[in-house]
Amino acid sequence: MRPSTIRTDYQVTLLATVLVAVGPLTMSMYTPSMPSLTVILGTSSSMVQLTLTLYLAAFAAAQLIYGPVADRFGRRPVLIGGMLVFAVGSAFAAMSESIGQLLVARFVQALGACAAPVVARALIRDLYDGRQAARMLSLVALAMTVAPAIGPLIGGYLSVHFGWASVFVVLMALGLTNTVIGLTVLPETLKPEYRAKLAFRPVLARYGQLLSAREFVGYVAALSCALGGLLAYAAIGPFIFIDMIGLSPDLYGWTLVATTAAYFIGSLLANRFVGRVGIDRLILAGGGLILSGGLGLSVAVFTDTILIVTILGPMTLWLVGMGLVLPNAMAGAIGPYPHMAGQASSLIGFLQMGAGALGSGAISLFGGETALAAGVVPILMAVAGIGTYALLVGRYGTDGAAAARQPDDHPLTGTEQG
Repeated sequence: MRPSTIRTDYQVTLLATVLVAVGPLTMSMYTPSMPSLTVILGTSSSMVQLTLTLYLAAFAAAQLIYGPVADRFGRRPVLIGGMLVFAVGSAFAAMSESIGQLLVARFVQALGACAAPVVARALIRDLYDGRQAARMLSLVALAMTVAPAIGPLIGGYLSVHFGWASVFVVLMALGLTNTVIGLTVLPETLKPEYRAKLAFRPVLARYGQLLSAREFVGYVAALSCALGGLLAYAAIGPFIFIDMIGLSPDLYGWTLVATTAAYFIGSLLANRFVGRVGIDRLILAGGGLILSGGLGLSVAVFTDTILIVTILGPMTLWLVGMGLVLPNAMAGAIGPYPHMAGQASSLIGFLQMGAGALGSGAISLFGGETALAAGVVPILMAVAGIGTYALLVGRYGTDGAAAARQPDDHPLTGTEQG
């Protein structure tokens, strides 16, 4: 089937946003059903939680495979194949009658779902450069924060009114919809001259090139540690607001609305000002807000002033800063690599997920010291990410030196290109 051509920036943005939302929606829509599944499937809470852990692990690891495949065979076949696998996994999940079946289904879901964000980031890089790519990514990146916020609301409603399996039926429909989009709307955006051989040594060499590039590491450190600090806060936020401050669970939900709105504001500012200010200046500005937010949390904890405003205020700064950092750092990281945009996209996704796991996992090191974890982990993540960026990238330019590099300026040519 010959796809129609995407004609406007808005169509590209909408498509990429839908694709990026697949992963977080699949993860978050399911969470309200988790407690009831212990009874329905006759299992323990730890086994139900394992379905989420397994999903995250498979989602992270499979991205390393999809990137090279997308750089060899193109974006369309990867999206179509991945979304079909995702739809099959979702259907299998909806029909699961045991925890073992659900574990397998969630694994299959993750293998398919992670194709979507890899293709979305590569699609933007194929079509746009530098500041224009950053502007597009600032809108697309909203899905990464909005989807986890609305996912539980949708999933909770479906679970209450139609049963837990309805969540996976809706996700199956989403997968089939994206498959149809890939077949009928999405053109192939990978240029023939950028098709890379799918062989172990060239793939490994390209990953080595990315990880040895000063700019790539700096940009990815900034966006990954920002996300890691946010997920650390997400892991301890309910205990702070509900157990320590005394909010009811429904009122705690409104704090998520506030932080989502803050990220939305940051993304809009990034979209508006990147053309005037440039990628690197916006990252430094956002990094300053993230550091201020982390420092504010530390001050609240170590002065024993745990209040709604002293916790939510710093995290609002963090999320505004994150809205400035994520799209610009992503554009800076992927910009110099049109010849392997899929592989760069997959490595970014893998490192993001790894930093998120590190941030949330670090909370367990503090045992029951919830407040202490809030005062230590986010600020350490902020210092690590922004410090690495400033050291490797920030002092070398003021407008995305990496993103401004010419597309043909890369070492992998000849036998390593398809």
